[in-house]
Amino acid sequence: MTVMVPKFFGMPQDFIRLGKARALSGFAVKLYNALWEQSERYSSRELKRTIRELTKLIGGSPNSHRKAREELVRAGLIQAEPFGSEGMVYVLCDPSTGHPWPGSPKERIPYKPFQEAASPVSTGAGTAARPKVTRVATSSEMAGTAFPYGANVIDRAQTPEVAAKKDLDPFGLDPLPDANAPWKRGARPLIGSPTGATNTEISERTIDLKWDF
Repeated sequence: MTVMVPKFFGMPQDFIRLGKARALSGFAVKLYNALWEQSERYSSRELKRTIRELTKLIGGSPNSHRKAREELVRAGLIQAEPFGSEGMVYVLCDPSTGHPWPGSPKERIPYKPFQEAASPVSTGAGTAARPKVTRVATSSEMAGTAFPYGANVIDRAQTPEVAAKKDLDPFGLDPLPDANAPWKRGARPLIGSPTGATNTEISERTIDLKWDF
């Protein structure tokens, strides 16, 4: 709470912000201010006051007090009941509802921030539930992760520049076979192969052909 003076009394903000003050006469506003000052001074939202006591605070005639009291009741700012021959029981109300605050009039009403009071979703512990956010891993974070059909291992030795120097395939496969390499005797030629590579005995070749698909 920010208060600019050392001695003060409180009033509901809704008295101004909901336009309640615009509909009241000047003397009704004076009476409303006096009731809140007395509420602050005696720590209660229920007050028993005579017209004589209130006249000492704000002046006015008994007829002015009666009219102002009726205005405040119609505006939903107070409840007023006769008490004795000259007194009245005033109960200060919540301007936003037109009814007294719940609980004892001597109990302090705790302040609730707007976000907390208007939050529609709660986890039961007094805090709003936060939606779950699924994070998608980047390609660099997924490097080296094993998958059922291989791994996306980033091997810098298999880059196109290094592969050209080492006679490697740019995509990380085994060295390409030499078309003129000799074959072991007895292998059946592969149809269309100029060097006689075989289908069934391909592993017998001097240079082992190993392709991983």
